Amino acid sequence: MDESESQLELILGKIVGFVWGPPLVTLLVGGGLFFLLYSRLLPYRHLGRGLRLLFKPPDHDDQGSLSHFQALSTALSGTLGMGNVGGVAVAIATGGPGAIFWMWMSALLGIATKFYTCTLAVMYRGKDSEGTLQGGPMYIIREGMGRRWRPLAYFFAFAGLLGTMPIFQVNQLVQVVRDVIATPAGWTTDDQHFLFDLGLGALLAILVLGWWPANCRVWPGSPPPWCRPWCSAI
Repeated sequence: MDESESQLELILGKIVGFVWGPPLVTLLVGGGLFFLLYSRLLPYRHLGRGLRLLFKPPDHDDQGSLSHFQALSTALSGTLGMGNVGGVAVAIATGGPGAIFWMWMSALLGIATKFYTCTLAVMYRGKDSEGTLQGGPMYIIREGMGRRWRPLAYFFAFAGLLGTMPIFQVNQLVQVVRDVIATPAGWTTDDQHFLFDLGLGALLAILVLGWWPANCRVWPGSPPPWCRPWCSAI
């Protein structure tokens, strides 16, 4: 590693150390506390109503292609993963009981932040090139903040594309399924596993490349079994 690369690594390390320190804690905890007080504890006051909506039959007069439960399950399927499980384990191992406290505080106060972001996503939904309703920060910026902020929407979409590349998750999925299930069952070996990996990738491609609402009918049955042992362990 030459001197320029060492300097770049040092600069990036300082930036990451600063951002992932008091500023981030202040934004997460302070922002959640502000929204919670500003809304007069609205997310908690209407928590029962939100739970009832999960099991309410879909309103066919409402715009959108997903029910409340399908939308929640789809969101959970993109939230609970290897990074989530591994990050919590590392935080507890290195931070001890204090890490658990701050995780619970971030969750309890983060509900208010999530309430506002989800409300904005519903209020400022936009349509894609096929005329299907979509939501997210890029549509909030485009629909709610005017044309001059549109470059920021493009930047968020591009950054999100890079930040959500599932390389780590796919590698861990294939490794676990191969080592825990396929190899002991005799379906593949440690040296010759290309065809098995290819078949597993094709199976996932069929699901991922399928029609979005069809995927969301599959996902609602998946997150609840994951959540129960995960929440029990925590």
